[in-house]
Amino acid sequence: MIGVVAVLGGFMVLAYAGVQVAMATQDRFHSLLAGGIVGWFVVQAIINVGGVTGMMPVTGLTLPFFSAGGSSLFVTLTATGLLLNVARNVR
Repeated sequence: MIGVVAVLGGFMVLAYAGVQVAMATQDRFHSLLAGGIVGWFVVQAIINVGGVTGMMPVTGLTLPFFSAGGSSLFVTLTATGLLLNVARNVR
């Protein structure tokens, strides 16, 4: 139970911080980039958690940052790097 709360809490913190970054940037492209990445992570996590709990059909989507596959983890970490770059350049 503690692990579930920690993982879901981590995604909630990521979503909150990403939305704050998207709203703080002055450039429209960077705002859309940050919002899109955060939305992608949140939707993918919701679909995965819904499939695991049996509330949604299992779709085969991986849980961001926790998947065992190499390509999904690589793309997720690359998108996180883009989000961190946007956050670093907020003025």
